[in-house]
Amino acid sequence: MCENFSRGKRLDNGVWVEGIAFPHDKDKCSILFQHPADGSLAGYEVDPKTVGQYTGMNVENGPLYEGDIVEFFWMRGVVVKEHGAFGIATNEPIDYDLLASEVDESMRYARFCRCDNFVSLWELFWNYEQDDYPLFEVRRLGNVHDNPNLLRGYKK
Repeated sequence: MCENFSRGKRLDNGVWVEGIAFPHDKDKCSILFQHPADGSLAGYEVDPKTVGQYTGMNVENGPLYEGDIVEFFWMRGVVVKEHGAFGIATNEPIDYDLLASEVDESMRYARFCRCDNFVSLWELFWNYEQDDYPLFEVRRLGNVHDNPNLLRGYKK
């Protein structure tokens, strides 16, 4: 996907860049970004297979993008966009009893859609009563392009 605020790997040197992604055609994509030092604009052609959209959520070590490999409550998955929602897709069924047990019951009852292998990032945000970023329950381990070994058998 090549749209909105995204990140992608530059074709010329393999360095990750963040900015506004736009397609040239089905096989080419560029990311336009603003230099923080002087405000000038630059664009780099990126590998379209590496482009991942920003989810709108942050974790302790920065913004969360599609394709990030994450861990949450001893489960591991990949950040994906499914049916218009960003979330974590896992290989194994999600243990919703474990997720619910981590919610402070004095505050409210946990509410999840209970899809077998997908939990929305917003569900995690709401259920654990995050007042602000980052989303502390999720820890980024790497991404599917640089760290495929972290998937341990994950199949999308």
